[in-house]
Formats: sequence, C-alpha cells, structure tokens
Amino acid sequence: MTIFCSCDTNKNRSTETEESIKKRYVEMSIEERRNPINASMSFVTPNGVSSTLFASEPSIINPTNIDIDHKGRIWVLESPNYSKKVVNGAPPKGRITILEDTDFDGKSDSSTVYYEGEDIHSAIGIAVLGNRVYVTRSPDILVFTDDNEDDKYDKIEKLFTGLGNPGDHSAHAITFGPDGKLYWNMGNYGGPVKDKYGKQVYDKLGNPVIPDGDKYIGGMIFRCNVDGSDFEVLGHNFRNNYEVAVDSYGNIWQSDNDDDGNQSCRLNYIIEQGNYGYLDEMTRESWAIYRTNMEEKIEDRHWHQNDPGVVPNLLVTGAGSPAGIMVYEGVQLPNNFQGKIFHADAGPNVVRVYSPKKNGAGFTADAKELVKSIADQWFRPVDVATAPDGSVFVADWYDPGVGGAAAADFSKGRIFRVSATNHSLNYPVINIDINSIDGAIQALESPNISTRYLGWNKLHSMGAAAESALLDLYNSKNQILRARSLWLLSKIKGKEEHYLRLASKDKNVNIRITAIRAAKQANVNFLNFASGLTNDMSIAVCRELAIGLHGIDNSKAAELWAKLALKHNGTDRWYLEALGVGAANNWKNCLSEYLRLINKEKQISKAAFNDVVWRSRDEKSLPLLVDIIKSDSIPNENKYRFFRAFNFLKFPSKQKYLIELLKVEGDNAAFIQRQTLQILNTDDIPMNGDFKNILRKTLSSISGTLEYVNLVDKFGLIDERQRLLTLLQEYPNSEAGLKASKLLIDSRFQAQNLVLELIKKGDSSSLSILENIGKHGGTKSSLKVLVSIIMDADYSDIIRNKAIHFMGYSWGGESELLNLVKSNNWDKKFNQAAASILFNAYRTEIQNEASFYIKQPKNLQGEPIAPIRDLLASIGNISKGKEVFNKLCATCHMLNDSGTDFGPKLSTIGSKLAKEGLYNAILYPNQAVNYDYQGVELKLKDGTIMVGLLESETKETITIKQIGGSLNEVLKTQIISKKILENSFMPNLATAMKESELIDLVEYLSSLIKP
Repeated sequence: MTIFCSCDTNKNRSTETEESIKKRYVEMSIEERRNPINASMSFVTPNGVSSTLFASEPSIINPTNIDIDHKGRIWVLESPNYSKKVVNGAPPKGRITILEDTDFDGKSDSSTVYYEGEDIHSAIGIAVLGNRVYVTRSPDILVFTDDNEDDKYDKIEKLFTGLGNPGDHSAHAITFGPDGKLYWNMGNYGGPVKDKYGKQVYDKLGNPVIPDGDKYIGGMIFRCNVDGSDFEVLGHNFRNNYEVAVDSYGNIWQSDNDDDGNQSCRLNYIIEQGNYGYLDEMTRESWAIYRTNMEEKIEDRHWHQNDPGVVPNLLVTGAGSPAGIMVYEGVQLPNNFQGKIFHADAGPNVVRVYSPKKNGAGFTADAKELVKSIADQWFRPVDVATAPDGSVFVADWYDPGVGGAAAADFSKGRIFRVSATNHSLNYPVINIDINSIDGAIQALESPNISTRYLGWNKLHSMGAAAESALLDLYNSKNQILRARSLWLLSKIKGKEEHYLRLASKDKNVNIRITAIRAAKQANVNFLNFASGLTNDMSIAVCRELAIGLHGIDNSKAAELWAKLALKHNGTDRWYLEALGVGAANNWKNCLSEYLRLINKEKQISKAAFNDVVWRSRDEKSLPLLVDIIKSDSIPNENKYRFFRAFNFLKFPSKQKYLIELLKVEGDNAAFIQRQTLQILNTDDIPMNGDFKNILRKTLSSISGTLEYVNLVDKFGLIDERQRLLTLLQEYPNSEAGLKASKLLIDSRFQAQNLVLELIKKGDSSSLSILENIGKHGGTKSSLKVLVSIIMDADYSDIIRNKAIHFMGYSWGGESELLNLVKSNNWDKKFNQAAASILFNAYRTEIQNEASFYIKQPKNLQGEPIAPIRDLLASIGNISKGKEVFNKLCATCHMLNDSGTDFGPKLSTIGSKLAKEGLYNAILYPNQAVNYDYQGVELKLKDGTIMVGLLESETKETITIKQIGGSLNEVLKTQIISKKILENSFMPNLATAMKESELIDLVEYLSSLIKP
C-alpha cells in the first residue's frame, strides 16, 4: 500500500510504503524515537493532507484537551502527574497554556501560562468562548473571566459542581452549539449536577439530574444556556461518553468507551432524550447478565441493542480509548473531509474521520484514518479542534499508556497541526471585526467555534438590526451557513414563527429538520407548528417531529404522534425509537389513538404494528403481546423479543397475562412456557402442582443450558445441586458452566467443597473450572476458593500457580494475594507466580509493597524490569529479535525446521499469544506450566538421576525427553523414584537480556503467525 508520509521538517516529503516507514523507525534508538524532532516519523496521512509538529515538551506536558480562540492561538489544558494525589510531598497542579505562532510558519514560538493550580489538576475539558474560559475538572466546571481582555483572568467562578471525582469518567468538555447554547457530557462516574451554590439542578421536565437516579442512568449529555439555566438532559445510559460534537444543523454526535477489552467502543448519533443501553434500563444490571433475547455478538450485547427503548449504535469502532470529537465544517482540507466527524482515539493511535450517510430515519457511517501512527505506540491523540484558517490541531498525550491511572511518562506532550498540503508551511491569522454586521457575519461563517461564538452573540444582541444580513446568508447556496443563520433568525423577537414556517417548507431536508429543532426552543406553539408537517416525505423530518413531542403529554400530542406512528414501516429501528421518545409519559394517550387509527385505516403492516406494541410502555400492550406470542404465524425464533418486552412493563396485571401464557396448549406450549418462566415474577406465584409440574418438566428439557441454570438460580432450587455439578464437569467452558460455578460456590447451595474436589482431580476440566472461579470478579466466595487452593499443598503446583494467576483478575484478588505473600504461611516457591501479578498491578502501591517481600525480576544490567503494560508501548526490531532468539531460545525450541525439539514449538506462537502473553511467559516461566511440559526427575538403581519431560509412559517403561531433545526410555524396574518437578525448565531469560533485546524478541515472536 502506498501512502503519504509527512515529516516534521516539512522537507523531503516522499511517497513511502508502510513497511519502509516501520523499517526507518525500528532502526532508530529509543532516545531518537522519543525526540520531538521525529515526532511524526511514523505518521501516515491521506493524499493532500500533511501533519506537522506545532509544539512539544518542554513547552507543554501531558495535554488532556485543547481549544483554539478566534486569534488562532491554541489553549492547552495540561495535567502533568495525571491522577496522582501527591507529587514530592505536595498536591500536583494543572496548567492552562496559550501557544501562539507569531511568525506564521506553522509552529509555536510563544508560550504563555494563563493559569496554574491544584484546582485544575486532572482537568479534561477546556472551551474558550469570548472572554470566558470554561474548564471541566470534576466536581466542578470553572469559568475564568478576563474582563479587560489582557489574557489574565480577573475572576474564577463555578458554573456547576457536584460532578463526581476528577477523572476520565466524570464531566467532560463544553462546546458551543449553533443555537447559542452550551453542550457537554458526563461519564458514568459523575455525580448529581448542582449549580454553583451547590443546589440540585432539575431539568426542564422537572427531573433531578442525577446519574443512576429514578429517571437517568450512567453517562449523560446536557444542554443549557450560557448561564446554566434552561437545563436539559439530551441522552443517557452511556458508559464513558468522552465528548460531544454538534454540527450547524443541530445534529449531535458522540463516542462512548466500552468496558475495557470488549472491542465494543462506539460512535452514537443522538436522538434527543434517548436511552443508549449501557445498563439494563429496568434492573440497572450489567450488559453481561443473562436476559431474554440476549444478543449474540458482544458489541450488540454490550449496549443492549435488542431491548425496546434503546437507540441503535451508529458504528462500533472496536477496541480503543475514544476521546475528543468534533465536526469539521471548514473548507481548507480536501472535499472528502468537509462536513465529517473527526475523532481522536488514543488507544489505537489514530485520528479517524467518520462519514455519516442517511439511512431511513437514522444513519450509517464508515471510518477512514486522518492521522495514524503505524510504529510509535506512544502517540495518544486525545483531542481535535479546528482553527480559524480551517486547519485541524491534534493534542497528543504521548505516553506508553492511554492516560488515567496507567500514565507512565510525566514529561512529554505534543500538539500537531493537520492541514492541506499546500497550506502546511504557514499559519495565517484571520482578522475579523465583529463590531460591524459584516464582520459578525464573517465570524459566524468561521470553521472555528470560538470565532462563531463571537459572531453569534453579536448578531443575536443586534436582533432585528441583523435580520437583513442574516436573511442574505439564509438565501445563499451554502447549506451549513443557511442553517446557522436560521437559528438566529428564529430567535428574532416577533419573527420566530415566520422564519420557522419558511424553513419548514424548504427543499433541503436538513433545513427542514433544523426548523423543527429551532421551533422547540423558539417562542412558538410547537404542536400548532408541527401539525401541518406530518405529511413530509422525509422520514428523517418525521423522526424529528416525533422527538419534538417529548414532554408533551396531552391528547393533541397523541393525535399527532399516532399519525407519525402510522408511517413506521416495521424495519426502521431509528424511527421506532424516535416514536418511543415522543410517546414517553404519554403512552396511554398515544397507544389508544394509534389503535383507533389502525381500526379506522386497516392498512398498516403486521410487522409495523408488532413493532409499536413491542416498543410501547402502556398497559394495553400486555394482551397484545400475549396474542403475538400465541400466534402460529410468527416463528418461535422471532418471539424472543416479545417476551423481553414484558420486562419493561411495570403493571400489576402483567403477572396475570404471564400466568395465562403458562397455561397455553399445543405444539408451541413447551417453548412458550420455558420463556415465560424466565420472565415471571417469583412473587405471588401459585406454587401448586400444575406450576411445579411445568417447572420440573421445563428444567428437564433444557438441562445443561444457560436457561436451565438461570431458572435454578431464580427459583432457588437447591435440590438441583447435583445436576449443576454434572453440568460444570461436562461443559466447564460454556456460559452455563460459568454461571453454574458461581451458584455452586454461593452459600445458598453449600457446594463449595464439592467444587474444590472437582478442581483437585487435576483432569482436563479442572483448570477450566478454576478459571470460571477466577472470572467471578473477585467476589468474596470466589476469592475464598482461590485462597484455599493456593494455601493447600494437596493441590498440584500447576493448579496452585493457576489460582495465583486468577487472583490477578480483580483488584480485590491482587490485594488478597499481597496479604498471602506477607503471611508466615506463604510458600516462597510461588514467588514468581505472585510476582507476575503484583509487579504488573495498575496500583503502584501494590507494586511498591510487594517489592519488600518478593524480588522484582531484573534485566541483564540488574535493573528492575518495567511492568508489562509499559513494555507493550514499545515496538521492537524483528531482525534483532530473531538474533536474540537464535542466541537464547533455539537451544530448546523448534522454529519450523530449525532449533531443538525440547520445549513448545514456536513456529506460529504469535497466533496463540498476544504480546502480553509472550512477555508473561518469558518473564515468569513458572507462573503457568503446561501439563505437556511438566518436568520429571527419575532416580535409578544405578545411581543415575535423569531429568526431562515425560514423553510417554507404558506399563513397563517411561520415556523422557531430555534437554537437547534426546529421548531416553527407562524400564520401570530400574526406577527407584519418580518426582514431578515444581518449576519450568525454561530459565528467566530476562536476566540474560537487555530490556531492548527483550522488546525485540517479543516483536519477533509476535510476528510468527499462521500463514
């Protein structure tokens, strides 16, 4: 593949292959790689686009967020020692630095500290709007005001407080919207939103803005006036929605982080007031908890995509650490980037560009790369922002980790400028006089948000005096600028409805949608405005009308909603969820009117009707769901979703309808009864003979499945213990086996000793059962089992080593393991296994305390080996790694047709183990010895001691493979004793290598994959 590579020198740009770029990079020393001169050495960008270094350490360190003012200056929010509580005996400080290019050559040559203080340490959001600087550092959003515009703040106030603790998952950056309002968001560790006086904030609908309260769940998106009033919650039930972006039409875009390791990070299009499905809406349980109609793919399961009331994901971006996001509405970059979403994803070292395309009432999107580091994994883009000239700036955290508690380097940071290739050598200042109408219009047209803010406020303050200029802009051909002018025209007193009506008839669908959104904010009667628009041919316009009905709970709104509901085609989930948002708190009226219209029209498709019933939250949907489930015209595999719908209906009568389903007869009776038992409330069940017979018959028919285990758990059937044990032995690697192990070690079932006996057998299922225990997330019962195994010499060393390994699956396990190591009963032969966990813990206090009790592995120079997570950030040299392999590894391992056949063959080891696993195997060889490579010591009658691997054993002989690969057969009559060795034959090679050689070796081994 040929790509465009840009170098920091802005000279000698050439077309290179990825392979040649990687080769140049790996040939550099570690010091050269980290030097800012070579900052973009490993970058690739599309044709026509250049990336150049604008600023780096020591001018800036650890940038977490940036913004760009109307003068083109970069405001950098820095957080050295991010997440640390104390540095050199004092609380660490954060800093706001203003970077400026005074000679317009595209590089910063001026650096001014605007503010430095403990109150902005670990801050992660900055917005420069006029003479105010908004800094987000939970629990507060601070406002720095510069009254005389001398770049020195005159006062600091709070806009909001109570927003959780400082950190990645709390409040994030503010941005300015086309409607003159502030938009921002907060992750799932945020707190109740309070005003600057500490009083609870309520939204426009009267709900307290509290994460995980009665109304909202987890991460949320907000909109409010500049002074914090008119507060709205625009979406909820995110995990860690890092930033929000709003385009000129009022479309809202946002990314969200998954639970780490699930490759399910996502991009969302925001349907206002939508639920985005991170936790179960009704129970608040994790996405991993079993439920009816559970999604097959993790990326769907993670976000409850099969649940009624959950807005679809626009795009799943996989593994990563999505951070800053914006919509690029400039014209400097090539056409294929204009109007697109730019997104910094620190995990995979990339800035992506998403191109949304309309799909029914929603969107699809694809992803391309704007800037990608293909070799330097320290490149950690955390934010993107557009400058007044249309170029884009990227903040680079620059660290082997992705920030947060994993930060390892506290001395570096970079800012890059991404521009059209023919603009890369200069960075002009765009001078605008906003005191004139023409100047204010020019500011409103800017691709830079801070500049637009100045223009918007000036034009808004002028009111009718700006009408003519705004109307000229509205009549232009540029749809983005038309939308910006419409927002202001709709706010001119006395002219609101005139311009909204005008725009609602526009040929451009985006302008019509903007008019509907503006009408919700304008001084007009929304129902009167919307009533004449339901015949619009665009389903996206109808979507916006439905959303606009949210919070209006009268019969007139229901009439309008029902007309919109008739447009649902039975396949457009985006539109269905918009209908759900519009009917919220008005379902009784809405569903009644919908059923009336259906009886009158009698032309709606069955699929569309069933969809609306499935999404409904009204009691009248209960008998309709029963009829759908009983229907013979719908295949059973399509009925799971309708069973799931019962979980979202909180009416006392629900139990009656479910019991009715239990009594169904016919060919589908067993299927219906099985699913009904899964969702039946255990309270008020008629525990008579008929019910018990149905329950027992169902259990027998699904024995060995996850459904079976769930029913045993739900009804507390302790007498099913033996069948659970059988299931655990036969299917230890299944989800049913995992759940069965959790039940069996629970105090209710009193089977912990039985599980321990299964593990002690040491057969093929023992390690799988043990791994199940480790996966239970450090619960009290699981840790009790693991500890009992570790401290019991009756278990094999392999089992005990594995138990130590699984202690590392949870923070509680790490802490408990450290306590074991500190105890007098600890067997030091397991120090290496414990070291693999404790010296790679994310909590440095665990690492530090462990070093008093266990020797930390050291390299050839006698220095402690870095934690594996830090080693992972470095890219080694494959050629040099091969040399290390030939020198140190080939004496025991085969590689294709060369080497020694003693240890495991490594020809395709890169397909089996990720780099983390390779490091672990090299640094801690005794941590997990495979049964096939367990050492044995034979003492013979003639005094010979033979040591090697047990190759085979018959009634008469034992054959062992000795170091070097030779096979020796020994008659059992000649053997005095046979002893299984505790440790691996593999030495700790780290003591024979430099750290750079270790990195090279792992790079080489990871390249050995299946062809």
